[in-house]
Amino acid sequence: MLDIKFIRENPELVAKGAKDKNFKIDIPRLLELDSVCRSLQSETENLQAERNRLSKSIAQASPAERDGLKAQVQDIKRKMDELTPKLESTKSEFDTMMLVIPAPARADVPVGKDDTENVEVKKWGQVPKFDFTPVDHAVIGEKLGIIDFGRGVKLAGSRSYILRGDGARLEQAILRYTFDKLCQRGYTPMTVPVLVKEEAMTGTGYFPTGREQAYYIEKDERALVGTAEVSLTSYYSDEILQETDLPFRSMAWSSCFRREAGTYGKDTKGLYRVHQFQKIEQVIIAPADPVESEKLHAELLKNAEDILQDFGLAYRVV
Repeated sequence: MLDIKFIRENPELVAKGAKDKNFKIDIPRLLELDSVCRSLQSETENLQAERNRLSKSIAQASPAERDGLKAQVQDIKRKMDELTPKLESTKSEFDTMMLVIPAPARADVPVGKDDTENVEVKKWGQVPKFDFTPVDHAVIGEKLGIIDFGRGVKLAGSRSYILRGDGARLEQAILRYTFDKLCQRGYTPMTVPVLVKEEAMTGTGYFPTGREQAYYIEKDERALVGTAEVSLTSYYSDEILQETDLPFRSMAWSSCFRREAGTYGKDTKGLYRVHQFQKIEQVIIAPADPVESEKLHAELLKNAEDILQDFGLAYRVV
């Protein structure tokens, strides 16, 4: 969530950042709510202070003065009772809007309607060419007996699969290779919960905008994470860290769960956009310094690129 002070000082930048990311946000309305909240909060606090002062003075007052002081206390209580629902209602609308305001993108990020307008930054490797018509991983996997889509659907419904034999070994080998490489580079391995409180999803920005993509267990008020990033980023929530202990590099190997609501078509076939999968997530917690953040972002990207290069897989950076 952006700091409201930053939004007050940079309303046009925040409004443009939201527009560029296709978020419909009414910044003037947000700032109006902010002003009303602060006014009501100040008035409420002043009334409470006066109420406390009068209540203390009643004990030292003469019998003749007490009735008047008590009446003043009651009058203040009535005013506070009128202000409280107004403050709560305004604060609720303000908080709801704050949770869906995106951070402005870096100045060098191109603006486009969707990923088809991504700009290629670089490419690595050669895409293999064949003297025959290749088939996709789903066909190859089933022919080799290492992926079983039919029984996966039987057990769990659409977008489900089972890895067997060398398929399961291959998944474990790729994940373990990545796990060991990140350990060697100073990332602290973590085993984290994949069933988390709503606060963790909200604090990392996956709620409320991504709620429709999450599996939520109403009875326990818990959500299954779509990435270990939720747990890794929430690890230090509500804590104050010493800058000397930063940056803190961590990673987790976990199961991930996504409803994939609204996705369909040819790009969802096979082991892509499935409901459950395993993934290694890398997270760095560091001071909010733009120059240092750019360096650390480059480090995270290099980790991913190095693994693809180790496997000899051609890729693009966009």
